[in-house]
Amino acid sequence: MIQWASSKEVIAKIYSDLNIQTPLRDEDLLEWIFEALEYIRTSVRLEDKRVVLQIEDFKALLPCGVHDINQVAINGYGLTYSTETALQFYKERKADQSQMLYVPTTYTIKYPYIYFGREVGEAEVFYRGVVLDEDGYPLIPDFNELKEACVWYVLYKFTLAKYASGKASFQEVKANQGEFYRLADKAINRMFMPTPDKWDAIAKRWNRAISIKNEIESLFATSSLRQTQRKI
Repeated sequence: MIQWASSKEVIAKIYSDLNIQTPLRDEDLLEWIFEALEYIRTSVRLEDKRVVLQIEDFKALLPCGVHDINQVAINGYGLTYSTETALQFYKERKADQSQMLYVPTTYTIKYPYIYFGREVGEAEVFYRGVVLDEDGYPLIPDFNELKEACVWYVLYKFTLAKYASGKASFQEVKANQGEFYRLADKAINRMFMPTPDKWDAIAKRWNRAISIKNEIESLFATSSLRQTQRKI
């Protein structure tokens, strides 16, 4: 079972392991951490959320941490997603007050806003969002191999920036990248390694498959045809 920890722990580890004295923007560090997580084929923790947005001037600001939207409703009625209609209405109304295309049942998204076919009101948004800690930092899987890989990915990005300005060699860049790949592979193996129960289930499935294969090769000398028709 995966345990979760705040991404603040990884940021603190980056400062400590790399002996960083000058404060860096957390937004940059989080972006690099998420890039490392994507390579490791994992992600932040998500959960179902609901928020009520206030519509002003046909739009509302999307909440922080939206991953994907499940449903948008106004007064209990679900709206239909449209790539152009609601946004086009917003554009046309701003351009020419006399040409209004009234489409109140649609919405569209142009980050960081969600646009509606009505000027004011309230809208319920049901979405899957990133789980945040008390300080607003995303939660990530909690195991050392992943955290160590994130540190080396940030070091690789630092070295890459130095190489671009002529302050680091290409060999240094490749060395740090290679160490990140090594640690990332360890993190992937740790994360996808089956539990003892899963290993037992896999072994039993293979044993059933081998048994049926042997029965077929022996022309069912030890069992009936009916027995061999069971599902694996």
